Amino acid sequence: MTTEICDTCFEDFFNCTCNWPDDVYQDHEIEVDYDIQPAITLLNQKGYRTRYCCSGHCDDTFSNAYIAFDKPYQFKEMPEGWTYDSFRYKGIKKEYRHVIRPLNLTKRELNKMDELELYDYLEKVNRNLLTWAKGLDMCSSENILIVNPKTRYEKQMYKFKIKYDFCYFPPYICE
Repeated sequence: MTTEICDTCFEDFFNCTCNWPDDVYQDHEIEVDYDIQPAITLLNQKGYRTRYCCSGHCDDTFSNAYIAFDKPYQFKEMPEGWTYDSFRYKGIKKEYRHVIRPLNLTKRELNKMDELELYDYLEKVNRNLLTWAKGLDMCSSENILIVNPKTRYEKQMYKFKIKYDFCYFPPYICE
């Protein structure tokens, strides 16, 4: 089940106060899984821009929850039972994906669980995510990590970060 949120204020579209004219409001509508929507709203309002997300499903086949961010954020801690991945996606556009997701269940664990237990698992995963999102500070330049430096300056700063475990980020990155 999904709900729609505004791409500007990230509130539920029915509670949006952006007052979009009727002819353009659908251009600002984002469909999000209902169970993950409160966390997605909070993350975006705090400046952690998300790109894709899923609350997890166990209809015909099981799929776990995840959130893909548009930038590589550096979090002090992860939601309970979650991990962070950054990898190069080999689709049409070769781009980096920065994803948080629950630690994978093994096939043995999945096979032992009935449908009700899987729903309970996904509910717990999304509850932990929301608790974590509520506790996050607003995004600042200290939360962003350059993982694919392009300019000479970014490359120098990236080497400095690796050498001294220090994050430097140009001020324009965090919106």
